[in-house]
Amino acid sequence: MFDDEQEFDSETLVRKLSNILADAKAMIIEKAEELGIDPTPISDEEFNDIQARQEKFIEAEEFAVLAHQYAIDGFPTLESRNEWLPPSSGDSEAVEEAVSALYRYLFFIPVKIRGGVHGLLDVDGFEDPEQLRDPQSDANGQIKIALIAIERSILDWTYLLDESNADRIRPLIRLLDRIKNGAEEKFPQAQDFIRPGFDEIETVM
Repeated sequence: MFDDEQEFDSETLVRKLSNILADAKAMIIEKAEELGIDPTPISDEEFNDIQARQEKFIEAEEFAVLAHQYAIDGFPTLESRNEWLPPSSGDSEAVEEAVSALYRYLFFIPVKIRGGVHGLLDVDGFEDPEQLRDPQSDANGQIKIALIAIERSILDWTYLLDESNADRIRPLIRLLDRIKNGAEEKFPQAQDFIRPGFDEIETVM
């Protein structure tokens, strides 16, 4: 930043740093314009309007609302498992693994579902149809991951299901089925998303 033998005082330092920051800002603005991004700040009113459009869009998707409801209903059910899950039910290690996975995906599912629906919107909160059509869009990627978690959760709830706890578990399984069906209907390309390191097909030479 400075010549080795150059003497400088605080005023010189501030001036040089200001010049560096100004150059950096100009480069950022130029790059943003190249990418079609408006670098100018938006007002609080515009920001609130964008958030309102985003929230309205997400809440209009029933399966996104149901995903949130699943977390609300599933958490107290898991917390009270000692009341409906007898110690002798199934292999203890498998039961523990199922419960652990259900906890892990309980809030993961609504977060990914919401992220996928939100991913259909542009920066101004308006729907971008290209995000739905592109199998490799972030929106389709988040929904695919959510669907995997939903399928795993359905299997785990089913493993814990018996006649004594059916009234607690069956509603959660039905809820997950509705979320899954809604997500698949809205995102028909989601299963085609290729997860790097997971879904790639190795070419045999």
